[in-house]
Amino acid sequence: PANLTAGEPSEAERKLMADIEKIEADLAQTQDPAAQTPLHVRHADLLEKLAHEAASPQSRAQWLRQLIDTVNAAVQMGGYPAGVDRLHKLAARLASRPEDAELASHAVYGAILGAYTLSIQRPDGEDFAKLQQQWIENLEKFVTDYPNSPDAADAMFQIAQAQESSLAEDEARKWYTRLARGGDSPFQRKAEGALRR
Repeated sequence: PANLTAGEPSEAERKLMADIEKIEADLAQTQDPAAQTPLHVRHADLLEKLAHEAASPQSRAQWLRQLIDTVNAAVQMGGYPAGVDRLHKLAARLASRPEDAELASHAVYGAILGAYTLSIQRPDGEDFAKLQQQWIENLEKFVTDYPNSPDAADAMFQIAQAQESSLAEDEARKWYTRLARGGDSPFQRKAEGALRR
């Protein structure tokens, strides 16, 4: 990465950003998820390169967060099923650097969300209750492994909602209560509202 004035992208960054814009335009014109897959792979590759070329730690973190969010969205839309594996691998690489702990947890959470979405979209008729239970277990493990992650509140809210929809009201109340006692977040307020119902 080049040493530049704060906020000014390097020539390499500008080139990668132009390539990303072109891929995004191509994705917007491509409706078939199977045809989108190579574009999503290329898009993710470019974002990863952009993070590597970033002139500052803040820019690097921004591009990595965008990479995680973009891959997760592509997985959930059905255009990049292999993105779940990519997020797991990225999380493992990021976990090796203490300063990337938050990004690593975000990649893990994205992989959990993507894997669940893929599992419920499969036409093989797998038992939804079984998928829901696995989803809850994965979210609980996430909250245990990453209690300080910014995504932990969302995970707890997802658990509470899943338990509530499964008519496990005591479990739902337990998670809503835990979340309501947490820090100030939109999920805390939603949990407080759920407890008042």
